[in-house]
Amino acid sequence: MPFTIVPNLRLGIQAGTFHEGTTFRPGVTITVLGRGFTPNTSVTATLDGAPLAPVSITTDAEGAFPNLSQITLPAGTAPGSHTLAFATGSVTHTASITVTAPPTATLHTTVVRPGGTIAFDVANFVGVRGTGQKVAVVVNEQVLACLQADAQGRASGAATIPAGTASPATVRFNAGLSCVLPAPGTPPVVNDAPPASIPQDLTISATAPVIVAPATGEAGSAITVTGDGFGGSAAVSATYRGIPIPIAATTDAQGHFAGQITLPESVGDGVLLVSAGGGSAATVVTVVARPVVVPPVVDPVPQPKPAPAKPKPLSPKPAKGTLTRTSLTLTLRAAVAKGTSVNVVTRTKVRLTPKGKPRIVTLANAKVAKGKVVRLTLTPQGRLLVARQRTVAVTVRVAAKDKRTSTTILSVRRPVGK
Repeated sequence: MPFTIVPNLRLGIQAGTFHEGTTFRPGVTITVLGRGFTPNTSVTATLDGAPLAPVSITTDAEGAFPNLSQITLPAGTAPGSHTLAFATGSVTHTASITVTAPPTATLHTTVVRPGGTIAFDVANFVGVRGTGQKVAVVVNEQVLACLQADAQGRASGAATIPAGTASPATVRFNAGLSCVLPAPGTPPVVNDAPPASIPQDLTISATAPVIVAPATGEAGSAITVTGDGFGGSAAVSATYRGIPIPIAATTDAQGHFAGQITLPESVGDGVLLVSAGGGSAATVVTVVARPVVVPPVVDPVPQPKPAPAKPKPLSPKPAKGTLTRTSLTLTLRAAVAKGTSVNVVTRTKVRLTPKGKPRIVTLANAKVAKGKVVRLTLTPQGRLLVARQRTVAVTVRVAAKDKRTSTTILSVRRPVGK
């Protein structure tokens, strides 16, 4: 029967329900589930060997911790790996934990125009399970954006402030809840402990810095960026996706500027943040891939077809043939040059012996001397065949140099006594 081994220590955070994990922030209250300790005994707790106080936990008759037993990490606990130990007399159980720095949020655009764009970064939003949290960007109980922090708890982005937002406003960066806020009067359900809410002040002003740039641009292309409402006669700097990007521009006396930036090769959305004279403004620019240029298809110039080669003349064919027991003499219709190949085989399969297997027999195969009459020596199989029958139907192939092979069917006969 399958069974589950339950550890002696389980750690987590109590936020509505128990959220188990081993990643915590300084000063957090940790819920501890313990078993396998000395029964009915007070528990002592240490962090890296240093006592934690106060700890008011006493095991029950079975050596387990009471429900909702808790300890508090010191507020000054340094980020990194640590060891928690719980002891009752001679029984000690330990657990390794990771402490992360408290979450932070940075609002890069603290003054924006009505309906303007805010840009922001967050860091250290790591949940109790050691993974990045979802962070809701909220203004006046309205979620403007939902960020997914990476494994280090980092994320960045931009959002548009509703046009009717009154000044001053507060931008909150909330973690631990769904990015959809609960209905009014409904208690929030923590789905990613520990919850956190980092406020940032925002001013809405009709004279705030603002920039204008194309919403999209091709990878590697230059786009023009203009701005207004910045400090006068100030150098302009820019970042795209958090990385500095060159821009050769300076604001005039009225705080206006115009300049160009070159977009990176990587496609996708990104926040363009421009700063000058103590003010900053942002917008979102999407990098799209360059169009693929397909060269036009050019029809090839028709080439004249080469004239067909004249066929080679046919090798001379034999007119007749005469057999002896050892040779075959052929009379050709025209003389051939020295080295002409002549091949003579039976037209059909024949038996060389009464019980032999029928097969095609080669009577002669040789290169002949020049002339019109050629004499061929019979092969051993040919002599055996001619000895058995005087008349043989043969196929004669003549292949003269620089001529096509000719094929002729003849009936050759061995005279009586030959």
